[in-house]
Amino acid sequence: MREPKEWAETGVAAPATLLPLSDLNGDRKQWKEFLEKNRDKELILYCRTGSRSGRAAKLLAEEGYRTLNAGGFSHWQAAGLPTRKIDAPPSHKSPWPMRLISPVRWTPSVGQWIG
Repeated sequence: MREPKEWAETGVAAPATLLPLSDLNGDRKQWKEFLEKNRDKELILYCRTGSRSGRAAKLLAEEGYRTLNAGGFSHWQAAGLPTRKIDAPPSHKSPWPMRLISPVRWTPSVGQWIG
């Protein structure tokens, strides 16, 4: 849900895919293929504070997607969960617990993180 400039400034959650809220609310050029490929997965969204990801989670849920608002990136960092710089690819090697929203776990077959 974060914009590219935010990713460059702070880094991202290690498994995140960049899909900004502005595109979700716009023509969905970036979102269209992603949503088609992940229709059967739970979409776990986060942003800087949890506000935008909450709005996006609600919108996507109204469209029939399973969503979860993981809150803000600062919470992710404070929990000591893995992060990466934007030039590094997403890391999906193993599931790790969401310490903020237990007992949710991310797995490649179940969820897709959106930052």
